[in-house]
Amino acid sequence: MTSTASTKRIIIVSVLLLAIAGIAAAAALQYYTREVKGKAVLPVLGEVMDFEFENYDGTKVTRASMLGKVWVVDFIFTTCGGLCPLMTTAMGQVQQGVRAIGGLDATSLRLVSVTTDPEVDTKERLRAYAETHEARPELWYFLRGPFADVQRFSQDALKLSLERATKEQVSAGAGKGIHRERLVLIQRPGRIPRLVAE
Repeated sequence: MTSTASTKRIIIVSVLLLAIAGIAAAAALQYYTREVKGKAVLPVLGEVMDFEFENYDGTKVTRASMLGKVWVVDFIFTTCGGLCPLMTTAMGQVQQGVRAIGGLDATSLRLVSVTTDPEVDTKERLRAYAETHEARPELWYFLRGPFADVQRFSQDALKLSLERATKEQVSAGAGKGIHRERLVLIQRPGRIPRLVAE
């Protein structure tokens, strides 16, 4: 791949990620302000299963602790030199959008970044990454857990592929986990709307 083609790909993906971030923020606000009693506002792709991960501050985050909240999820790893920084920037823009919109706050919304490289991404490393990206700790979680659990959460719950990278892929600069570059909106009862997930 030429440098020009690589740059064009990064620009295209950046624009798409920013569009997805905007859709996620708008859908979260729409869901928050137009929630219909007992009825999902957006078509449902699936429901989040039980999970337990650890936030960088040591607290446990589970499906039960997230029920009643709207959340946006992405998968990253801190040593990523590819699209992860762009995804983190998109999440940061959702965080800024929430501040600007008002109405959605830490009691009703969470941003959730899950590492695909838990062996390298210690709590300390995730804390530093969060601080670098000016994440509000009450709003934006950076989670870690065993790779098998992260993979199950990604594939079974969110319907996003996540595979272990081969040694050749890692040597070529890939992370240990090859993941999708998407933001996923999860509605209050733990439902994944078709709008963002597809």
